[in-house]
Amino acid sequence: DADYSVSPEWNIVAEAAGSKTDVDEENGMETSYDGVAYSVGIKSEAYKTALTANYIAQDFYPGLSNYRYTRKDQFYSNHIRFSKLPDGDEAISVGDGIDRGRIAVNFKTEADFFDDNLNAKLNFRDVHKDNGKNVETVARLESTLKATPQVTLKALGSYQKLPKTIAGLDPLYYTKNSY
Repeated sequence: DADYSVSPEWNIVAEAAGSKTDVDEENGMETSYDGVAYSVGIKSEAYKTALTANYIAQDFYPGLSNYRYTRKDQFYSNHIRFSKLPDGDEAISVGDGIDRGRIAVNFKTEADFFDDNLNAKLNFRDVHKDNGKNVETVARLESTLKATPQVTLKALGSYQKLPKTIAGLDPLYYTKNSY
């Protein structure tokens, strides 16, 4: 992992990992996984903004990790909510598209306006297979307006381009790579 401060507000961040896993099964079958994973981006805690590019090779075998909860939108991302989510759910509520055999570009930002009475959160991701085929493009804008101390208004805008889905079947249930 690397973190370089470009300015007091902005950091360049990078992560790299490699894995080599050999699996010997009782029936004499042997499988070997040898892969890499990279992430590079720029982040600002002060501006609540991050832009990252991520890649995980198909043969990267995360023996102690699983990306099935972060690669897709969870229930929370499709609904407006008025209460704060627990921290564990907040981190995975929107998803990031990162998984083996994928290249994912993620952008997220959050801003407060009008003396913190208006909050806007924007999440965008573009995900491709490592061969270049588009997996999904997702944009999500959520805003909260505190009109009065008793009235809170919320709005949610969402766009999803899921080219490899089957009509009438929820794409969350149609997955070949649940490992």
